[in-house]
Amino acid sequence: MIDRSFKPGRNVLKRCRVLSFVMLAVIAGSLLTSCPSPSPGPEGESSWTWTPRATDRNRKWKSIASSDDGQKLAAVAYNGGVYTSADSGEIWTNRSEGDNADPDITGSKNWNSIASSSDGSKLAAVVYNGGIYTSGNSGTTWTHHTAVGDKNWWYIASSRDGTRLAAVVSGGIYTSDDFGATWTHQTEAGDKNWESIASSSDGRRLAAVVKGGGIYTSRNSGATWAHQTEAGDNNWNAIASSRDGRRLAAVAYNDEGIYTSDDFGATWTHQTAAGDRDWISIASSSDGSRLAAVVKGGGIYTSRNSGATWAHQTEAGDNNWNAIASSSDGEKLAAAVDGGGVYTGVFQQEDSP
Repeated sequence: MIDRSFKPGRNVLKRCRVLSFVMLAVIAGSLLTSCPSPSPGPEGESSWTWTPRATDRNRKWKSIASSDDGQKLAAVAYNGGVYTSADSGEIWTNRSEGDNADPDITGSKNWNSIASSSDGSKLAAVVYNGGIYTSGNSGTTWTHHTAVGDKNWWYIASSRDGTRLAAVVSGGIYTSDDFGATWTHQTEAGDKNWESIASSSDGRRLAAVVKGGGIYTSRNSGATWAHQTEAGDNNWNAIASSRDGRRLAAVAYNDEGIYTSDDFGATWTHQTAAGDRDWISIASSSDGSRLAAVVKGGGIYTSRNSGATWAHQTEAGDNNWNAIASSSDGEKLAAAVDGGGVYTGVFQQEDSP
């Protein structure tokens, strides 16, 4: 028999309400944790617009560099000249020809690589079986740094302000902290078949790759180096760095893939989603989250999650891509074709329905 004369006190009612509230909170929390958290849309839900540039200049483009905003571009051609653009690639100026050309870079040279400061005002370029050249006015005039000597220069990297430079040659790494006026042969790096080098924004953290060898990093502007053995020995072609040097991305030729690191090179991940192709060049946004890489005789591939997934930019077509450069936010790209033209890409996020 139910005793209907029982009436709960005020404290009992309060406890019941508290318990009910707690139970509702627990249920709600369970529902929230069981649902996946929202994440940025994949590359397939976004769009890149690609535009062929400098199509009348079918040259053996070897390297291309970009300012932070993607407005100023600089490119070099093997057995050719130095070219600059101040409008994201729409109009190009050949700095090696014409009445206003600087005598130091006049004519055809075996230009191999070019690097740019963040604002595009300071440029540094190297010549295979030649010298190192710098410009402090976006390519108008140039200085040939004869003290460092003529060598088989392969690649050059720059700090954000353009004052610290690092260049590799088959046999050594050389650095400068005064915009190329003086150079130091970093003997601790060893005489290896160096292929490419990347720099942090302050020029203190460097990462370099050896063709048919390993990946090496330095945290003191090249004075000492660490061999990052976890990445293994591969036919490394290029390496890119985030602004702080923490995130690195390297590509290897002969179907050996793309590898990334988010701890200054201590550990590496083989990004199998990219596929093992004849990767030849890679570029990174300043935070290292957005990457772009090109395949020799293939396509352009982009990633917006540090290399976990990749999108083939079919609109750009398959070409003998030789180099790619990125704006600091990763939303403007410029890629150069060996024996072809220069293409620029602009990223636009599609509106959700």
